[in-house]
Amino acid sequence: MKRPWIEVLEPDRAQGPLKDVYTRTIGSRGALAEVHKIHSLNPESLDAHMILYKTLLYGRSPLHRREREMIAVAVSRSNGCEYCTTHHREAMARYEKDTAVLDACEGGEWSKLSERDEAICAYVEKLTLSPSSMREEDVAA
Repeated sequence: MKRPWIEVLEPDRAQGPLKDVYTRTIGSRGALAEVHKIHSLNPESLDAHMILYKTLLYGRSPLHRREREMIAVAVSRSNGCEYCTTHHREAMARYEKDTAVLDACEGGEWSKLSERDEAICAYVEKLTLSPSSMREEDVAA
């Protein structure tokens, strides 16, 4: 795994507001992920990150939890973030037991998915890679 280019503070070096936000994050998640440590120089940004994360993945939505993790896999893959792709695939695997579906999502092989899942993944991939090319018909799909 690649290491960040900026300084990050491990939990054992955290003090003040950073220690508080690390403690809250560990308390709510059970652990502190590498992606959380990147916020160590700006603890308020970790709080904001966690609010957004919890809202998108756990808040009220017509999308099932599995679909939300599938979207996270597709977006992470589109962004070329191996760390996030792996993290969200592992989370998706809690809701999706078919490894062929998990492999297709991780590999960007949308045509191997159900019609609904293919449409969702193709949409978020296009939105991630070329948002200015989005059209009304993309939303309808």
